[in-house]
Amino acid sequence: SIGINTITAIGLNTSQQAATYTFRVVPMLTAITPTEGTVGIVVTLSGNGYKASETIHVGFGTTPTIVVAAAAGDGIIYATFTTNIQVYGTQAVKATGLTSGGTATINFKVLPHITLISPSTGSVGMSVTVYGDGFINNSALNILFGTQGVTATRTTLGDGSFGTATFVVGYQPFGSTTVTARMVNAADVENTGVFKILTDIVMVTPSSGTVGTVVNVQGTGFVTNEMIDIEFGNSTFGEGNIPNVAGTFTCSFTVNSQPYGTTTVKTIGYISIVPVYRSFIILPKLTNVSPVRGTVGTV
Repeated sequence: SIGINTITAIGLNTSQQAATYTFRVVPMLTAITPTEGTVGIVVTLSGNGYKASETIHVGFGTTPTIVVAAAAGDGIIYATFTTNIQVYGTQAVKATGLTSGGTATINFKVLPHITLISPSTGSVGMSVTVYGDGFINNSALNILFGTQGVTATRTTLGDGSFGTATFVVGYQPFGSTTVTARMVNAADVENTGVFKILTDIVMVTPSSGTVGTVVNVQGTGFVTNEMIDIEFGNSTFGEGNIPNVAGTFTCSFTVNSQPYGTTTVKTIGYISIVPVYRSFIILPKLTNVSPVRGTVGTV
């Protein structure tokens, strides 16, 4: 254990003459697992050279005591703690014996982390909020989203978190799209998450009309170049509805003979296979009056 220990050597053939040497034992942290990670992970620490059974305070970065442990009878210590919010980079883990005053230090590297993307799925035009920590503190940070590039800029806080950053989903095709939080002046300090873009009908114009009315439909969030069926009530219109590289399409159809009332406009892509529904109200219409004129009593 910690302190001055005497080493004695006795010669068997020199009339039991002895030689001594003093050696000072100091604490040492022998291992930390893992050696790097994000805020919120569990870290295991081991060391030796402490006073038997003494209380050990373990500090982490700016936190003086993150966990309290006890040395074993032989001065060995084991401790486990969960990393709290710290800035990006190397942070010291320091174990101090309260009785001996002995200290030892080992390093742990804090990595950047997007902690939450809310919501994690949605359609074009939706607002998305991103949360993160473990970045360089008091510095500019960009949020990038798929092919949109930079969608928001924040200044990180003193503890390396950036609070919240909000962006609006722009025109991009269906599927999982990367959300990246990246330091402006240190591009290698970044972390990514995923947002899934879903199909949507953003326009049905007009929203009501009689048989024969031309209806325009616009959709977003489809797979690039996939075929799309437009279903209207009991009819299907599927020819030529192919979205562009941004996953957007526009088409039109003519209201055919269907009964009065609210009916459904449905889109479904052959690859995305996520149906979307909107309502259209079919109005009554007199299609023919014959004859168009006549005298009293005319049928």
